[in-house]
Amino acid sequence: MAPFADSLGPEFRKLWLCTVHQTLEKAGPAFIKWGQWAATRPDLFPRDLCIEIAKLQIEAPEHSFDYTKRTIERAFGCKILKILTTLSTNLWHLGASLKCVELL
Repeated sequence: MAPFADSLGPEFRKLWLCTVHQTLEKAGPAFIKWGQWAATRPDLFPRDLCIEIAKLQIEAPEHSFDYTKRTIERAFGCKILKILTTLSTNLWHLGASLKCVELL
C-alpha cells in the first residue's frame, strides 16, 4: 500500500497516514464507516494505518440532532414524527453510529 510513503522516510509516512485519515473523514459517512471497518483489519492493512484510522471510531465528526431532523424531513417531505414511531436524540453521529428506528 503506497510504497512511496515508505521510501521517503518515517516522517513522510506519518504525514501520509494523517492524510489518509483526514481524507476519509472529509469524504463523508460512507468513507468514515469504511475506515472504521478497515481499522479492525490489521490482517489486510498495515498496522500503523489501522492505528491511525482507528481514530475514526472514537473521533468521528458529529452534527446536531436538528441537522439530522431537517435532513430526514427534507428527504421524506414530511415531519419526522410521521415517519418514525420512536425517536431518540442520543448518538446521532455522522458516519459513526448506525441508528435503528422503527418505521410506521
